[in-house]
Amino acid sequence: MALTNYRGFFLAVAVVAATAGMAVVIFLSNRKRRAKNSDPRKVLGMDCEWTTSDHSQKANPVALLQLATPKGLCVLFRLCKIRGHKELQGLGKILNDRSILKVGVGILSDAKKLAQDYGFSTKGCIDLRHLALRHLPRGHSVTGGSLAELARVCLNYDLDKLSGIRCSNWDSHDFTPEQVRYAAMDACVGLAIFYELVTSKLPGGSHGEVDWWSVSALCQGLVDAKFKGTFMSHICNDKNHNGKGKKKKKEVQTLEQLREKPLSKVYIARKEPLYDNCKLVSPDGTLLCTCDRGKAEWYVNKDIGEIVTEDPLVVQLKFKPRGIPGPDREYYLQEKSNMCVVCGRTDSYIRKNIVPHEYRRHFPDYLKKHSSHDILLLCVECHQCSWTFDSTLRYKLAEEYDAPINNLSNAPTKEDPVKAKVKSSAKALLRHKINGNLPVQRRCELENTVKKHFDASIVDQEMLQSAANMDTRVSNELFEMTHGEKVVGATSREADGFAKFERRWRVHFLSTMQPRFMPDLWSVDHKHESQVAKREIATSLKN
Repeated sequence: MALTNYRGFFLAVAVVAATAGMAVVIFLSNRKRRAKNSDPRKVLGMDCEWTTSDHSQKANPVALLQLATPKGLCVLFRLCKIRGHKELQGLGKILNDRSILKVGVGILSDAKKLAQDYGFSTKGCIDLRHLALRHLPRGHSVTGGSLAELARVCLNYDLDKLSGIRCSNWDSHDFTPEQVRYAAMDACVGLAIFYELVTSKLPGGSHGEVDWWSVSALCQGLVDAKFKGTFMSHICNDKNHNGKGKKKKKEVQTLEQLREKPLSKVYIARKEPLYDNCKLVSPDGTLLCTCDRGKAEWYVNKDIGEIVTEDPLVVQLKFKPRGIPGPDREYYLQEKSNMCVVCGRTDSYIRKNIVPHEYRRHFPDYLKKHSSHDILLLCVECHQCSWTFDSTLRYKLAEEYDAPINNLSNAPTKEDPVKAKVKSSAKALLRHKINGNLPVQRRCELENTVKKHFDASIVDQEMLQSAANMDTRVSNELFEMTHGEKVVGATSREADGFAKFERRWRVHFLSTMQPRFMPDLWSVDHKHESQVAKREIATSLKN
């Protein structure tokens, strides 16, 4: 299949292999390449394709991952066909290698979906829109920042983005030639845009001869940064000048503004240290544990403890505590450092539950109370990485225990499509009252939807407000139990099930994150010897 030639970067595409569900696409180059065993150009064009279900309008798992190399090779990984295949192990290492840049438009969204669907931790991502904002020469106009628009502006190349192919079935057994070409072009053109933007700033200017080690400077601050900028019709345009040598104010966020915004709204670092290292002692002066200030002061406020010293805060209990002494008790007596246990960072950290809360919340009380062994501190970046690795084990547990993570059987509620339609119609009509942008026919259709729901002849403001605020969630008659509840329930019926389950998560954390600053005495077998005793006491209390 012939392609428009762009400066000798690619000339044609041909499918040369299709084994184990993996299609390999070669972009034949018309330029001479130096024979080297090691290529310093560590960058890949990356894109993903998936199919949206016609019935539920929900996105299926990623079906296809496209990776294009500087040497003209583009590999199409049909992830939906090779789940569990050995090729995925090597692929995961490439995606997780932050030194290998992955470039594309909206690439962090693709990385997020890969993590959700397959547990891949993708690092080294650069959104091409960031590079366009920073390095696109003056005189070029960009409005939306899509891949097709950047290809037109940067490469003078018209990228075919036909909706018929884009929305085709990427889960099908065989791809059409048009699908192969479409998928490969997205990754390869993204890589070409990257080269065009960076080579315009580097001496040499040709793809094979630039000082590749200088590329990192051009990408500083952009790696794994979510794109939150805005393209305007006049960005990078000479109209930004008023003719007197002064620039008009640009309506676009600067890199400094982007850096000030958090990369993720999900992860918020603690404002206060987790470990205050206050001490609780028994009436005879025996050290019971170290704890936070709030817990120590609670005993004082309840008049069941009194302050011995203020700094450090030591509280002596007025009663003899009931507990089970064991070989793990020493862990709770030591002071702990407020730092990320993986990288040692001390200025940003979040609590990390080694056994995720969705499982631990279903543990019996004797395993949950007075136990903080599996709560550690991670910085924001390490926490995100750990969550990605955790999702891999979650999906393994889902398969082992037949406990689906996302389906109708594990959600207590579901959305009522009729109510959802009424709510959406009411919101549209309320917006119309402000903007007046609905055609008459469409407005009548929406009003009829609302009137039918309320069995009314007219629609008033109060009715619209009521519909717009209605709860569209209803009880799910197919609900059995949540994923976490089903897994823990099955675990409880196994011999030493809880101990094995905790140990599995602890080993998983150590092997995936390789922490270097773990607390002393932290152990993958913590409290396993005393679990039997606790279980016996809990059983006797019930009886």
